[in-house]
Amino acid sequence: MTATRVAVGDTAFSDVLARGRWRRGALEIEGAFGSRVASRGGGSGAYAEGSATLRVSEGVALYLAGGNYPSDPVRGSIPGRYLTAGVRLAPRPSATSLAVRQVGPPSPNRRPRPHASNAPASPSRPWRDSPSSSCRSPAPNASR
Repeated sequence: MTATRVAVGDTAFSDVLARGRWRRGALEIEGAFGSRVASRGGGSGAYAEGSATLRVSEGVALYLAGGNYPSDPVRGSIPGRYLTAGVRLAPRPSATSLAVRQVGPPSPNRRPRPHASNAPASPSRPWRDSPSSSCRSPAPNASR
């Protein structure tokens, strides 16, 4: 919960706002409810908004939101209502970004690798035709 006070010139108002979020599996719901109080030239009343996001796959989510908002006399905006729907797309991670994630510091919840070699993590190859590179170094005291 937050409370803010705005005073500019002869306009002054206070907003009290509460927010909440609920997430279960692929669904996330958010909501906010506010009220404008102690207003002098800033309007009054309640306002609210809500949104729902449903993750369809790793890179695709459906989004729906709606609500109303109060006027903002400082910026000159009037009160209004809105409804919006959309599809959120996230790019596929590149092999480099996957390697960076795997090389990062270990998580406290991460189990040790079952391999006896304890070799460093190698990036997964999301696409077979991705370019690859390797680097070799001769062992010390090696002769050609």
